[in-house]
Amino acid sequence: MSFSNIGTVTLHDAATIIIKMTPVTDQPVFLWGAPGTGKSAIIREIIAALSDRTGEKWGLIDCRASQLAAVDTRGVPKINKAGATQFGVPDWLPKESRDGKFGMLLLDELLLGSPAVQAAFYQLLHERTLGEYTLPAGWVTAALSNRPADRAGMNGKIDTAIAGRFYTHLNVVPDVDELLEYASQQTPPWDARLYAFLDFRGRPTMNDGNLETAGLIHQYPDGNPPKGHIAIASPRTWNAVNSILSANLGDLEHVTIEGAVGKAAAAELTGFLNVCNGLTDISVALHSPDSDQATVPTELSAQYATAVMLAKRCNKENIGNAVTFIRRMSQGEELESIFFKIVTMRDKAFFDTAEYIQFKVDNNL
Repeated sequence: MSFSNIGTVTLHDAATIIIKMTPVTDQPVFLWGAPGTGKSAIIREIIAALSDRTGEKWGLIDCRASQLAAVDTRGVPKINKAGATQFGVPDWLPKESRDGKFGMLLLDELLLGSPAVQAAFYQLLHERTLGEYTLPAGWVTAALSNRPADRAGMNGKIDTAIAGRFYTHLNVVPDVDELLEYASQQTPPWDARLYAFLDFRGRPTMNDGNLETAGLIHQYPDGNPPKGHIAIASPRTWNAVNSILSANLGDLEHVTIEGAVGKAAAAELTGFLNVCNGLTDISVALHSPDSDQATVPTELSAQYATAVMLAKRCNKENIGNAVTFIRRMSQGEELESIFFKIVTMRDKAFFDTAEYIQFKVDNNL
């Protein structure tokens, strides 16, 4: 299936669309995306945002179509007193008395459901009813699915009877800046070295407007991973790598990272970590940033690693020296940005330093 005729958005964009559309339509939305991009996670953020905006508590019922049989959607038939067949209402469907006045019914893995299950959803998606059941007025519906090109177990087809029942289809792709923002908000924040590596290698490289090299935020943005590739770099698996880095696995760390994001991505990350661990003149840079002893690295990965180590080791007294040394490097402006991202992630007190305030002024932030 081609995705050339639908819009491509980031997770934040998708959330904005759903939040703003919810008050004006009761029709469902369909989010497509590769495994591990955070589609399910953004739904939870949308629910929290809708609760804040409306002042009402919004519920969430997560239904996995792949785990349902046809009888789970239409209900079990029984003979009533009049001798007619009547279907029972499935208990997983939202009930206002139990689940609240407002909420979202999430139909996840929709295209992994059997044809009979998908067919049972036709009426629910379009008319908000399912036999004797009616979706509560304050509830909305959303569907999620991996793309056929992702080889995630789908048959590669979507019935037009389903496709036309959504107010929009969105192809959701991961975004480096959104992932880094997520990483900085975690408790504790992600390992600063991983944060810098993804800022360095997560972004795709372009040539004359065409994709030259996919960023490691997701190795296969258009799907079609090579046969036999089990571990794929994605936001979900980088989150796992952050946990691996905190486990102090020693000699077993690299092979564990390989199992999370694959050999190629693991090799790049390990090389970057080795650069970080091999820097020896950070203390000199923090004390005498303009001296000959403060050697300026020339390799880009080493410059990124240097910015990371300066951000991890500087304090409010010598942050000015750290900034001075960063500006000596060829990518100074870009590295200054990653430096302040990491240093303020480490300690919010750096927001009040003269150096950070000047950085905001210089960059119109």
